[in-house]
Amino acid sequence: MITSVQTAAARRLHSQALGRRVATKASKSRTARDSAARQTNQEQRPAISRAPARIKQHAGSAGAAALARSDRALVDRCLAGDSSAWTQLYEQFHSSLLLSIRVLLGASGAQRDLVDEIGAKVWFAVVDRDGQRLGHFDGERGCRLSTFLAGLARNEIARYFRAERQRNLRETQFCRNSEKVMSDCQWHSETGMSTAVTEFLATLTPRERDYCQEHLLGAGRPSPIDYSDANRWQLNHRVRLKLWAFLDNL
Repeated sequence: MITSVQTAAARRLHSQALGRRVATKASKSRTARDSAARQTNQEQRPAISRAPARIKQHAGSAGAAALARSDRALVDRCLAGDSSAWTQLYEQFHSSLLLSIRVLLGASGAQRDLVDEIGAKVWFAVVDRDGQRLGHFDGERGCRLSTFLAGLARNEIARYFRAERQRNLRETQFCRNSEKVMSDCQWHSETGMSTAVTEFLATLTPRERDYCQEHLLGAGRPSPIDYSDANRWQLNHRVRLKLWAFLDNL
């Protein structure tokens, strides 16, 4: 027989099991609600955070386009012959142009003379043919005039280095040709002189040859003969006459 004690214990166990089931369902319900709330926040947060970035980017693009249109208006004034517009153009963009040139030159940008030379070429290209190249600037593309001038500077720098390479090649080739010509001339000079002297000495008498080698050419052995002034004059005269005759026959 089931006693009252057993019945009470069974009821207590049933009540505890029921309470655990209710607590478990409540916990799962809270977890589901928290997960849904987190997912909703994550979906909403990127849209909120991206909105200022999109607004800022749009504002920046609009500002750049406005500045580009302002640059184009300045260009139009220059092309119309407004001298004050040309002055404004130079004062407004010359510093940024020099900075772009220094950056584009790299290590060579430290050469101030070179930077100024490239800058002068860019401005000459701008004003050449009544500003024909300046008229190619299109402000509707959103490109600033400073960027357009930097593009002209890039072309002038490429043209400068190309000319420098060609000049170095010409100088190197000229030096090589000069060395070859000097070497050939020296060889022909030494060879021809030696042959001519040998042929001329063969036309002299032994005494004239000794005198010529010792006193005139400085190539002979010292002679024990002590020439008098009369003998020296006579030998000089005979050697000179024979030299003229030899040269006439060459």
